Amino acid sequence: MVIEKVLTITKYPLLAVHAHTGITMFAPEMYSYFRKMVSLDVESSFEKVICPVIAKEYKLFAINFSLEVWIPVNDLKGLEAAAGALKC
Repeated sequence: MVIEKVLTITKYPLLAVHAHTGITMFAPEMYSYFRKMVSLDVESSFEKVICPVIAKEYKLFAINFSLEVWIPVNDLKGLEAAAGALKC
């Protein structure tokens, strides 16, 4: 598993892989960004609004998993397996 700091955000980037799936998790400290920057009255996405800001602040990271550790999360059993695999 490799953890990388995210420096820029590109919507729909060209990837050198056949498939890409992303899961975004935010620490509770990031909730203030949502409260300040995202309005429930205006349609927007956190990828466009929050991610570029926290990337510039060096607070956004990505983890790349190899196919050998891929766990499909389609139900509670898959979610529990993923949660167990992410525990350090």
